[in-house]
Amino acid sequence: MHTPAQGETFEIWTQRMWRFSSPMTVHCDDKKTFKGLSRTWGIGDLSITYFSAPPYRAAQTETELNKAQRKRLVMTIPTKGRCNFSQFGRFVELEPGEAVFHVTRAPMIYNQDRHTTAWLIGIPLQSALMHSDDPEEICATLLNSDTPGFYALRRLLIALPHELPKLSHQARNIFAHTAISMICAVISEMRGQEDSKRSLTTRQRIRQIKGYVDLHLTEPNLNPSQIATDHAMSLRYLHLLFQAEDTTIARHIRNRRLDASARFISQNANKRLDAEDIAHRFGFSSTVQFRRSFTKKYGTSPTQFLKLVRSEQ
Repeated sequence: MHTPAQGETFEIWTQRMWRFSSPMTVHCDDKKTFKGLSRTWGIGDLSITYFSAPPYRAAQTETELNKAQRKRLVMTIPTKGRCNFSQFGRFVELEPGEAVFHVTRAPMIYNQDRHTTAWLIGIPLQSALMHSDDPEEICATLLNSDTPGFYALRRLLIALPHELPKLSHQARNIFAHTAISMICAVISEMRGQEDSKRSLTTRQRIRQIKGYVDLHLTEPNLNPSQIATDHAMSLRYLHLLFQAEDTTIARHIRNRRLDASARFISQNANKRLDAEDIAHRFGFSSTVQFRRSFTKKYGTSPTQFLKLVRSEQ
């Protein structure tokens, strides 16, 4: 925890701000005249940051995500001014008394066009995943007085830093645990309100993951755990998504690799091809696995498939 100087420079302010969350590219109109304030409290798994700053814009792109170390769910609560936020293709504008969630492991854009003060509340992403298998369901969705439980949660979170000096270490941990539990309770309520939208979100997520698989077919480390991590979702939720497709994510990866290898053989039938090279090219763990899977899917071995293609040319 640190006590802010009266007017932190742009460089100091950004360094302190994004140490709490994740690296971001920040722009302002005039770095020389920029004066911001920030203070961060860490209480167990709960992080609370208060900040005040003139207009600025911030983006977390794939470049910054590669530097990110912490997987967090963060709630932004403005108390003065106005800001807007986008993530997962959704855009939301925030006024004082409202809030929004974002995850630190997915691209996002934040903007404030006037001097704004706000609180940033962070909890481990894993805690949130116990109540929402896919954080996309709740991110970039407005929380306000109509959101069940949010009013009480907001009052607790903003008051907590003022009470910390009076509390014992044990009491602090209890309050932090209570705050995290309340955040998760609000998440559960939000999920209930979003039930009608979930089918659309599910279809969008499946398309996104299928596109990701096709882009990474040649990588031998492509597996369900890696896909879940890169899409900031639980492994359980990833498996549930593909149950709706009447398949499994592992089977989908294997079938896409087999489809790609069959196209490769067809497009290069006039060249000298080797099963071991093809297996390696498309991420199979061994030539034996490739041959067995290929034969099961197409009813013929890769070698016989190649002969059939050549005979038809």
